[in-house]
Amino acid sequence: MTTLIAAKDSSSIEDAENIRKACKGFGTDEAVLISILAHRNVAQKKLVRMAYEELYQEDLIQQFKSELSGSFEVKTLQFIAIVFAYLQNEITSSLSFYAHTWMGMNIFVEINFALANWLANG
Repeated sequence: MTTLIAAKDSSSIEDAENIRKACKGFGTDEAVLISILAHRNVAQKKLVRMAYEELYQEDLIQQFKSELSGSFEVKTLQFIAIVFAYLQNEITSSLSFYAHTWMGMNIFVEINFALANWLANG
């Protein structure tokens, strides 16, 4: 989902601007999104997301949800979301079947506390 070798010459502000341009107008330039998101590590993606919010006063995730659809939307959200935040959402929906049981609730609480702690500190 993310690259291990970060792009050395990337600028989070420039990336945010290019994402904005790719999402404006009729259709979305998916190649631009792929070229940016596939070549940034988690820390760089976090900076891009923060830069986008600072520049345009809107959340990048919400922008993608409004512009994209289908499997490309899902994969793009996986690329931009911090991995554990995405997993937290997936685990929550997966455990909904067990939510009514004592064991399911314990698992749910443990996983959510662990992920929340990681996100807060990490």
